Amino acid sequence: MLFPKTEALLEQLCETSGESNAALWVQSETQTSKKFFGGATADSLFSLGELGQALCTISLLFVAESEDRLHFSDRIEKFFPEFPGENRTILDFMNKSGAASLSRICEPKISAESILQSYLLESLLEKLYHKKLSEVFTDKIARKLNLKNTRISELSTMEGPSMLSTLHDSMLCFQHLLKQASANPDFVNAKPSANESYFGLQANPSSFPNAIGISSRNHCAWLLEKSETKILFLSEKISADQIIRSVSKELGA
Repeated sequence: MLFPKTEALLEQLCETSGESNAALWVQSETQTSKKFFGGATADSLFSLGELGQALCTISLLFVAESEDRLHFSDRIEKFFPEFPGENRTILDFMNKSGAASLSRICEPKISAESILQSYLLESLLEKLYHKKLSEVFTDKIARKLNLKNTRISELSTMEGPSMLSTLHDSMLCFQHLLKQASANPDFVNAKPSANESYFGLQANPSSFPNAIGISSRNHCAWLLEKSETKILFLSEKISADQIIRSVSKELGA
């Protein structure tokens, strides 16, 4: 048992709620531990919520940029001449769309602007590849990462693409997105301070040099890294803050 206090906390929170599920994956240099709480199992699909936007849309935009199909500095009018984008670039929309996603944590109403921003980026990908978003994700991400149990919604979802994934597939997705983000100079140079957002993801907690994730009222998904230890946790109806604090204490962060 690598994180006994955190595991005990997750068991207590799931038992108290009666409706919560959670999964915890801890990987160190010498050990790997996967634990499930509430009614969750290795085959359980967790909702990654707004993280689906980052994994389905932002991650695919990284791919499109690497294939020279677009540049983040391109103005949105290049692809949508009819849209009055006020000279905003694709990178502007990636950033502002992410901030809008995170604002939903405190404000449940979804603004017309955030819906438009998400829809534009998703429509852009479909326009570039001449396929539905789910098909592009399958071709460019799912097959490459060998995802076996991951599902995403179609473009018509008003809050952006939603994603359901197992603990195993989620780890692969998180690591892929971290690798993409770290290799992209636009991301590195514009990385936010704590409690800000970028590309639809929360900034890493100060006690972890490398972290990525999202939290909302109904679900959270975080990958925390320190030294050679990786901690991934997924949960429904459990506060991410409690888990991050517990992991920090057990790591001596």
